[in-house]
Amino acid sequence: MAGYRFQFELARLRATLLPRRRVSNLYDLIFVCPEKGWVLEGICRDLAAHIPGRTLVLCQPAQLPASRAYFFSHYSLFTAALLRFPQILSCLNFVYYTHTRDIGLADYEIAFALNKCSKIYAMNSACVRELVAIGVENSRISLMVGAADEMRFTPSPIVRLAAKSRCVGFVVGFRSHAHYRTRKNYDLMVDVIKELKDCNVVLVGPNWDQYERFSELRSLGHLRYLNVPYERYPAIYREMDVFVSVSSLEGGPIPLVEAMMSNVIPVVSNTGFATDIVEHGKNGFVFSTDATAAEISRLVRLAFTQQFSTRTTVEKLTWKSLSATIWEGVACERGAAQIDTP
Repeated sequence: MAGYRFQFELARLRATLLPRRRVSNLYDLIFVCPEKGWVLEGICRDLAAHIPGRTLVLCQPAQLPASRAYFFSHYSLFTAALLRFPQILSCLNFVYYTHTRDIGLADYEIAFALNKCSKIYAMNSACVRELVAIGVENSRISLMVGAADEMRFTPSPIVRLAAKSRCVGFVVGFRSHAHYRTRKNYDLMVDVIKELKDCNVVLVGPNWDQYERFSELRSLGHLRYLNVPYERYPAIYREMDVFVSVSSLEGGPIPLVEAMMSNVIPVVSNTGFATDIVEHGKNGFVFSTDATAAEISRLVRLAFTQQFSTRTTVEKLTWKSLSATIWEGVACERGAAQIDTP
């Protein structure tokens, strides 16, 4: 691991040679995010809202203000921070690991870096297994799936007759990057929507006008496309009977928890934390990532016939409870030695 480790040791040496600053108005916890507007920024702001200490949410920061603890919403942010700000090793460092992505480091280099943090919160069980497999110490890993605001995402007060309403929802934005096209399976989603021509389908999310098949989607008489502020999402979930996600790779998706909190039956691909919160046939349906549009639409129609409550199975997955878990880590470990440095 000469490459990354050498750079890390060099950065740490430079940090020790810098004069120490007197620090005042210390933050308790700083949340570090990728670019502004991404889902991870929203997660960090939801978590920060329930932290009782002094917090700050930063997107792509040029500098890291002094803090008792840092929460890196993606592991690439932590590996980069170790090189740029190795002084954070004297603080608590939490990393949210959503899913594997090529960040330009070998697995053993990623493991080397992650074994320097205080705690890794894996977004799903598959991530836990992946981290252990590449050499991350199991004692540093905790499972922490996504959450939703239980006061905002509530079931519809109207008992809908599924046979009449048959409303199917897709909540996903469009991004033209090849990585997202592969992950989100946009073309398969269009094929599924076409299969559901006897249903009312609602597609919620930004940037779909940039999709080359957008005119094809808009021509479908049974589809409504809504590009609306996030504040309107709860009301849209309350219109749905079934929520569908066809992604081939996810950390979550977070809309799955929002839909289930709204008592919408999920029909989702077996990726992310789907099987951590959905028990096939009992509170939703899970299909393989190579399923066809016909197979997915068959499960959607099966979901229409179900009467189970999904909210009761996810009611503990709240941002407040996740924030309490993180804050407990800050309170318990504050002031303790966080890592064994070589």
